[in-house]
Amino acid sequence: MLKVVFDAHINEIISHGFRAMPITIPDKVLEVRADLIENQLAHAVPGPNGRSYKRPSCLSEQRKMKQAWADYLGGLPPVR
Repeated sequence: MLKVVFDAHINEIISHGFRAMPITIPDKVLEVRADLIENQLAHAVPGPNGRSYKRPSCLSEQRKMKQAWADYLGGLPPVR
């Protein structure tokens, strides 16, 4: 990741920021449920019902979240 940052001449971000972005932005900006974010990032969802989030019943919510994330990223200005 650092190579990508250096190659793009981005001095304002560190590699940890790349990990924080897909957690923070969907939560704070896009108002996505935390359990959907954690599931998408392959983190274990705590609690007795944690495995239920792996079922196909959440697929439409996951699709909406992914589309919101793609729309958000698509709306960002290009890196120069």
